[in-house]
Amino acid sequence: FFFRDPFSSHAHIADIQALSRLVDCYQCYCGSNYRSASAVLSFMHGNLRKQLSTGVRCSILKPQGVDDLAGVVQADYKSTRAAALTQSGTGAPAAAA
Repeated sequence: FFFRDPFSSHAHIADIQALSRLVDCYQCYCGSNYRSASAVLSFMHGNLRKQLSTGVRCSILKPQGVDDLAGVVQADYKSTRAAALTQSGTGAPAAAA
């Protein structure tokens, strides 16, 4: 959980934004305020109780045939981003080194 004060400026705003991008990219549970943190904990606790009572893991499941969910999500993002750039006329993005 990463709590921040939304009413004050932060000298390290770039770090906060980078952390938020990583959380989105890797689809991690994130609670940036009390309410969202509470909801995440409640959800995780409910899943744990189900797992303990049934013996079946009750979390986000990967679709069949997908070994690396983050890789699939990132590849899909990159392809839609490239299509958007091509459609806008700016061409394909430069490959990362």
